Amino acid sequence: MPSGDIKSSEGGFTLCLGVQDFSPNELTVKLYGRKLLVTGAKETKNNEGNSSYSYKCQIFRKEADLPQDVRAEDMSCILTSDGHLKIKAPWQSAPALKERNVPIQLTTTVQTADQKPADGNEAKDNQDSKPWPLA
Repeated sequence: MPSGDIKSSEGGFTLCLGVQDFSPNELTVKLYGRKLLVTGAKETKNNEGNSSYSYKCQIFRKEADLPQDVRAEDMSCILTSDGHLKIKAPWQSAPALKERNVPIQLTTTVQTADQKPADGNEAKDNQDSKPWPLA
């Protein structure tokens, strides 16, 4: 059974699987939206003599959810000579923003909660309201 190690680093997301028992044509890596699916299937036929055979079937499946800030379209897979499948995807870089000035708005008066509005009219609800009793 392949062992797996998921890492997040400054460079991005990395999934490393030990797939020593599988050849490249026995492995599949698929992406369904933000879900990564790695599968492997292998069947071995052994001659037992006397016209009899035995079969050995190995299957594995590994699923991983990609983080939202990963560029899945730039994902890459490398199968190393020592049987490790390394799947990497870089982080999305923040979009470059154009420089702009943010205007500062000035107000001439500051109204506090106990002041009446400048037009002298209070809301009717405020005239009839009573303060909450303190417990």
